[in-house]
Amino acid sequence: MTIGIDVTGLIGETIRDNNTEIGKVASFLIDSSGSVQEAFVQKNNGEFARYPVEKLRIDSNGIALISDTTERLGILSERFPIMRKKRRVLDKLAENNKIPSDTYTNLSKWLDKALEGMEKETQNLINDIAKQVADQEDFIKTVQLARTFLEIEHAMGNVKNEIYHQSLMSLLKEIRNASQRKVDLQEIKGKLAGILIEEEEVLPEPEPEEEPEAEPQTEPEAGPRLVAEPEISTNQRPPLRVRVTQEE
Repeated sequence: MTIGIDVTGLIGETIRDNNTEIGKVASFLIDSSGSVQEAFVQKNNGEFARYPVEKLRIDSNGIALISDTTERLGILSERFPIMRKKRRVLDKLAENNKIPSDTYTNLSKWLDKALEGMEKETQNLINDIAKQVADQEDFIKTVQLARTFLEIEHAMGNVKNEIYHQSLMSLLKEIRNASQRKVDLQEIKGKLAGILIEEEEVLPEPEPEEEPEAEPQTEPEAGPRLVAEPEISTNQRPPLRVRVTQEE
């Protein structure tokens, strides 16, 4: 739930769990500082239950409980990419001789172990969701069988119209809810599968280190210079003569 929201406007609102209405918000519980910590919910059976406000999500249909599966998806979606990026940064630092080799070895082992644990957790969650999807499919088939029995008995005149319509509406509603739960689970499963597919991210190149500015080179003052006379190609080599010229 968004921090700072006016929870008093939520009192009396319907709260859902897995697209099934479980009750209504009766009130909220605060801590010693006055901060809202939990929703106090009266369930459909009359009993009361407490739910942390962090597990509440407000949408157009009221209030929904965030399932453990959705919560775990959020944690993995945030942590997995960060840990992978840290691992690549560590490799880059070692490649550029920015860190000692023993430091690189120790940190890479720790990061690899953390990544392996998150990968295993993600895969286990995918397997668990696949089982939940299968359970929803079986449940939908069960409700369809119950509806078939109701239709037969009503057609034979054994169930009154009023009772038939009430029961039919309840069964159809449950089929819709189960179908939506299945769709939501499949969506989460797809997101988790995407987390396992590592996308290579281009790391930004480090800014080049500034080199100290070189001292300006001063041009030597113009002055007299020695100019050699061209050599004379003779058998007897005369001594080399030089003459002084003045730079203009």
